[in-house]
Amino acid sequence: LAALRTALDEGAVRSAEPNVKHEAPEPHMNLPWAIGGERAYAEQWAPQALRLPQAHAVSSGAGVRIALLDTGIDASHPALAGRLLPGFDFVDFDTDPSERGSALDRSFGHGTHVAGLLAMVAPNARILPLRILDEHGVGNLWVLAEAMLHAVDPDGNPATNDGAHVINLSLGTVAKTELFKTVARLVTCRKGG
Repeated sequence: LAALRTALDEGAVRSAEPNVKHEAPEPHMNLPWAIGGERAYAEQWAPQALRLPQAHAVSSGAGVRIALLDTGIDASHPALAGRLLPGFDFVDFDTDPSERGSALDRSFGHGTHVAGLLAMVAPNARILPLRILDEHGVGNLWVLAEAMLHAVDPDGNPATNDGAHVINLSLGTVAKTELFKTVARLVTCRKGG
């Protein structure tokens, strides 16, 4: 905290705060995400409960881009075939947003699980996978902010229409931060607090 106070005392620093940790909520529940098969996916109870056939009669997500900020994805998963846009890994800082680790890691498969849900709910949407959580399901605020800004303008050119229409965050933190509020305002084009 002393370093933060010192930084704020400098005239050129407008804002300073801790780079807080965030994570997928499930790792503490010891839920395995990397199990099941094609039949189990097709026989889930959720589509009927959500009345997806009726919803798909109205919209199936055609023309919609969804940024998925999570643990990464298994691009070879059949439920994601033809639905993925080129993503980015903000943990290892490369162009491969694949899940890391193994089924022994409590968060392994979480990103792929969420991507499968997105594919089920919006089968004609395209998914932009952005890995922001490590194999333990843990990340930090700065990486989250970078990925959110990337999601709305992946090629860095505001003149091109390539940004996400929806940003999915299946993670949480108890910390309130000005950086997240600022980035949220930027990506939603909102002014003020």
